[in-house]
Amino acid sequence: MSHRSMRLVAARAAEAGWVVIRVAWSGTSESGERPVGSDPVAVWQRDLEVAFGTARELVGPHLPVHGIGLRIGAAVLATSELPFGKRVLWEPVSGAIYMRQYTGLRRASGLSLPPEVEGGVEIGGAHFTDAEAAAIRALPDPRNLTTPGLVPVREKDRTVAKKLYGVAAIYAKATPSAIAALVARLDEPAAGAGDDDAAPRAVSPGTAADPAHETTVSGAGQAASGVVVTGGTADVSGWRPTTHARFHVAEFDVDVEEELLELGEDLLPATYTHPVGRHGTGAGAAVLAPPSADPKDGPTGLWAVQARRLAARGVPAMRVERHHCGDGAGLDEVKDINPYKYQGVADIDLGASWLHERTGEAVTGAGLCVGGWLVAMAPPTSAMTTRVVLNNVAWRAGERYYEKLYRNWDVDAVLEQLRTMSDVELNTTWRTRAKELVRRRMPYRMWLLLGRCNIPNVPEVVMEHASRNAEVSFYFGVEDGVFFEQERGEEGLARLTRRGRRIKVAHVPALDHSLQARASRLTAMQIVDAALGLSHYPAEEVATCAA
Repeated sequence: MSHRSMRLVAARAAEAGWVVIRVAWSGTSESGERPVGSDPVAVWQRDLEVAFGTARELVGPHLPVHGIGLRIGAAVLATSELPFGKRVLWEPVSGAIYMRQYTGLRRASGLSLPPEVEGGVEIGGAHFTDAEAAAIRALPDPRNLTTPGLVPVREKDRTVAKKLYGVAAIYAKATPSAIAALVARLDEPAAGAGDDDAAPRAVSPGTAADPAHETTVSGAGQAASGVVVTGGTADVSGWRPTTHARFHVAEFDVDVEEELLELGEDLLPATYTHPVGRHGTGAGAAVLAPPSADPKDGPTGLWAVQARRLAARGVPAMRVERHHCGDGAGLDEVKDINPYKYQGVADIDLGASWLHERTGEAVTGAGLCVGGWLVAMAPPTSAMTTRVVLNNVAWRAGERYYEKLYRNWDVDAVLEQLRTMSDVELNTTWRTRAKELVRRRMPYRMWLLLGRCNIPNVPEVVMEHASRNAEVSFYFGVEDGVFFEQERGEEGLARLTRRGRRIKVAHVPALDHSLQARASRLTAMQIVDAALGLSHYPAEEVATCAA
C-alpha cells in the first residue's frame, strides 16, 4: 500500500533538489525472495548498508547521509549502526506492534482463508518461521530510543495515516500536504526523540537552507525505508542507470538475467527475465499481469519471484507497468485509478507482443483478479494464445460500469458501513432480493443479452471473448467460485464448450482472492507452472463441465 506514497516522497524530494534512491527490502517487491532461514532484521540491515553505500559513492565521503523510514522500516532505520545524519521516522512502530496488527488482520477479516502452513507466522504475502518472527518482534519502538538525529513524524490526522498503510488498495491514498511536510523535515534540526508533532519549516529556493545541490535516498516496500544525502554540493552527472542484473534462484540453484526496459511510445517501465545467455528455449514464455492497480511485481511481490522461477527453468517472462499504475503512474496521481481499462489491456498485450518478437515463443498470459480480466480481454490477435485467469470476479466487457464504480466509491462511507456491519451489499433489502430472483429465474438467453449490454455480471461474456483464439483456464478460490456459479457461469461454460471453445474451470480451495496466504501463493505458482508444462496440477481440482 505504501508504494505510491513512497514514490511521491522521492519525487517531491527530487523536486526540492535532492537526489533520491528508493529501496525495497529483501523479501518484498522487486527484491524478490529473502534467503530461506535468514534473520529478516539482519537481512534488512544489510539492505540498508547497500543503500547507504550507494549514497556514499554518489556524493563522496564528506556529505552526511540521512534516512527516511516508514512504519517498521523506521524501526530498522533507527536501530542501524550506520552513521546516518537525520533519521526521519514516519509513523514508526515497534516490531511487536507491527506483527500483532498484521497477523490480526487474518483473524479479523471474516474470510474463509486457506489454512496456515505448519509452523511460523503469516502476514499478508509473507511467512516467517517462529525464530524469524521473534527477530522482528524484538525491534523496539523507535520513539523510545535516544539515538541522535531521530525525527519522529506521526500524522495528526489519523485518516491520512490509515490511508497510507492500513487499508485495501482501493482505499489507499497519498496525501500531498503530508508528503511535503515530511520532505521539509529533512532540512530541519533533528527533533527530540519524543517530538512527534514539531511543525515543519518551509524551505524557499535560494536560501541558505535550500538543498538544491544535495542528494536523497528513499525506500518503498512492505517495510519501507530509505536514505537521504545532504549538506553541500555533489556532482552526480556521471551516474548511469544499471539496466541488467543477474539473480541466483536458490530453489533451482540457477542464475537468471533480468533487464529493465521501456516499451511503446509512452516508455512504460517493464522487466524482462530470461535464462542466462538465452531467450527462446522452446519452453514457451509468460506475461504476468498484476491485480488491482498494483505495480508490476504483482501480488505482494509474487510475480517478481515467479518470473525468476520460470526463467530458471528456461521460460522467459515479462512484467510491464500499466498506465497510471506503479512506476507508470503520474506524479500528480495520489490514488489508484479504475484499473479495468482497455488501455491496461493494451499495455499487457504490448508486453506479450514484445516478448513473442524477442523470443519467438508461444506466450502464456497469467493474471490475478484485475490482471486476469486484462489477460482475458486481450484481442484475439494477441500473442497470448494460452491464458490463465486467477480469481476473476469481473464479467462485464465494457469500461463504463467500472468507471462509475470507482468514481462513486465513497471510501469513508464504505469504511463506516463495514465498521457498523451495515454494508449495503450484505443487507437483504428488496432490491437485493429482486436481483437474486432475476438472476435465478430469468431465461438464460435473456440473461446473456443483458450481460452483453454490460448490465449484470455474466461470465459467458468474458469467457467467450477470451476463448476466441486462445485456450483459457479459470481458477477460483472458494468465495470467487461461489460467485462464478451465482452469476450462472456454469451455464455459459457448457454453451461455449459445446461450441468447441477450449475452456477449463477449476475450483481450488487453497486460493484466497488476493494470494495473501502462503498456501495460496504456492498454489498459484504451481498453476502457472502447469500451464507452461513445467509441472503437473492435480486433475481432481478441475470442475466437471456443466451438461
